[in-house]
Amino acid sequence: MNVSAVDFLRRRVNLERRVQKLRGGPPELRPPKYGSTRKVFVPDELLQMLSQQVEEHQHSLDGWLFTRADLTRPISPTSVPAWWQRTARAAGIEGVTIQALRHYFASGLIAADCDVVTVQRALGHKSLPSR
Repeated sequence: MNVSAVDFLRRRVNLERRVQKLRGGPPELRPPKYGSTRKVFVPDELLQMLSQQVEEHQHSLDGWLFTRADLTRPISPTSVPAWWQRTARAAGIEGVTIQALRHYFASGLIAADCDVVTVQRALGHKSLPSR
């Protein structure tokens, strides 16, 4: 994700592109699968962490937010799930995947009385029920 995807003033992340690693080639930016672009609202605590990341690494707006050690290439799309699994194992947590966190997020939206369409949009579902 590029730094420009974070809209600090509106407190959201605009998910319009994703990194896709092609076999044998460099990572490419592509639209999300199934045209599922979306804007995800984020809490102030996360915005603060992202702000610190940008400041500490002196990212430009067109630069990658999370990079490999060389600071020029994005992390691999498989890195986050691998880091999550390692961290969960170290904490003695089993069966909690990145996908499970997505479900937890959806449950939290529902518990906060968000309507079905809002939840589906936040999760990037392409087909929404008609109103």
